[in-house]
Amino acid sequence: NKVVDEIKQYLALFPIDSSAYELNWALAQILDQKEHRYSEAFDEYLKVCNDYYEENHQEAAALNAISVAQQMAGVVSADSDSLTTKKVELEALRAQEMNEDEQRLIYAFDNYLRHFPEGEYAPTALAAAGALYFNNNQFNQAKIYLQTLVKKFPGAKERNLAYKSIMESYFALGKY
Repeated sequence: NKVVDEIKQYLALFPIDSSAYELNWALAQILDQKEHRYSEAFDEYLKVCNDYYEENHQEAAALNAISVAQQMAGVVSADSDSLTTKKVELEALRAQEMNEDEQRLIYAFDNYLRHFPEGEYAPTALAAAGALYFNNNQFNQAKIYLQTLVKKFPGAKERNLAYKSIMESYFALGKY
């Protein structure tokens, strides 16, 4: 795409220009919504969120990074009604390595939580990250996210999933 190439060239030549932030935001959206080049869009959304002093697109960029990472990982949208953890199968409790797309998704959740620890979507990000770790039998990591959710957001609708998963994590780890 010629527009994408021109924006990239401009940003390479003038990375701190007064227009760079808005152009980077536009580039991320084009790569995501028009070109469906999700890996590149992910990187550009992170730049918008992390590399500039401007903040008017920061939260949207963090959330869009989560969205494209979910698409790449084949994960359904992380709304509180769709989050689930698998049933713990005791014979298969060995931790599983996350693939690159799942790792990218965890990074996107962590990025959002780093910038917006009290944000509207923080409970969902904590629950989704916890569920992803849990579903890969990484129970200690899952507990970190889920316990944070329970402690920081006791009124969140995701807390029931968190309590259930924490309890199953303790059981899976033999700590009962």
